[in-house]
Amino acid sequence: MATFGARKVLVVERFDRRWRSPTELLRLPQEDFCQALGVPSAQKYQSHGGPGAVTILKLLGSSDNPLEDQAAFLKSQIIFWLIGATDGHAKNFSIFLRPGGRFGMTPFYDVLSAQPAFDARQIPNNKYQLAMSVGNSRKYQILNLSGRHFVETAKEAGLGPTLIDKVLRDVIQMAAKAPEQALFMIPDRLATAPHTSIMNAMEVRLRSLELGLAEI
Repeated sequence: MATFGARKVLVVERFDRRWRSPTELLRLPQEDFCQALGVPSAQKYQSHGGPGAVTILKLLGSSDNPLEDQAAFLKSQIIFWLIGATDGHAKNFSIFLRPGGRFGMTPFYDVLSAQPAFDARQIPNNKYQLAMSVGNSRKYQILNLSGRHFVETAKEAGLGPTLIDKVLRDVIQMAAKAPEQALFMIPDRLATAPHTSIMNAMEVRLRSLELGLAEI
């Protein structure tokens, strides 16, 4: 966090830039998943004809580190559900382009929880949904999802049971520590109301995620 006058802002370091020298900044080649899959940016949402989680997971099976990248992407979808992040469309995930046609996942970006707005009744139930569907029945609505649906998506994409089990357990373990870690990172207890909203919802969804382990 930084302060400019009376305004507090979140400062984010770009992952697609690298200093070559003290005066020369390089742009690292990367593409979002609409570009990588040849899909028009106007179709970035799966519901508008854009790429979904299964398509992206299958593409990541050809990355430099397929298991690591597939695990990271699957974790992102589960975490987006846990915290109510609704804008995880195909242009908000990218890959680094490397020599010889190689590629790998970039860090994640543009992650924003809509849970506080939902709790304030600014978003109706049927509009509170993920950008990419999960489960065999292609579910979007956050309140209708469970851990089982993420297991189904992972299986459809060809991920093995060992990897799926590890992803779910890693998320469960991380989420148990998240409330305290997040609160510690908020300067001067800034914005504690959104923190409480997100963590309360996450606690409820975590119980459903744990039940998903039995579906693997």
